Amino acid sequence: MLQALWGEIKTGRLQRLPYLGYFALLNVSGVLLFAGLLMSIDAEQSMLDGTMEQLQASAAEGLSMPAALLGAILMLLFLFASLNIMAKRLRDIGLPGWWSTLGVALGGALLAYLLSEPFGSAFQSLVMLALFLIPSGSLKKQQTLSG
Repeated sequence: MLQALWGEIKTGRLQRLPYLGYFALLNVSGVLLFAGLLMSIDAEQSMLDGTMEQLQASAAEGLSMPAALLGAILMLLFLFASLNIMAKRLRDIGLPGWWSTLGVALGGALLAYLLSEPFGSAFQSLVMLALFLIPSGSLKKQQTLSG
């Protein structure tokens, strides 16, 4: 499992079902870690009833610098794993993995910046759905045998 999430950076491939499984695993574990963090600093009440400013103030009070640094490192690990499985799935479809992943990430960020955050999120969701629905090898160039 660790190999699929953080290994085989240049050559790995993922078919549709493993991609969906790893994508779901990353999202569920990220939500659970975030919820656990909020519960550990007693910020869940601020999140449910308060404003974003109250949540930020509660997090600033409850988190120390090492905890914030650990959270940032975990976030970067989750981000890299997510981009890595996307690159592997794109390679399996027949596209260049990391270049296509960079294009998708920049496209989503550009849409979110120029239009609004929901447009960027919708674009990312459509890409994830397409990655799950497009069969393996469907975009590879057809090789012809010349004799």
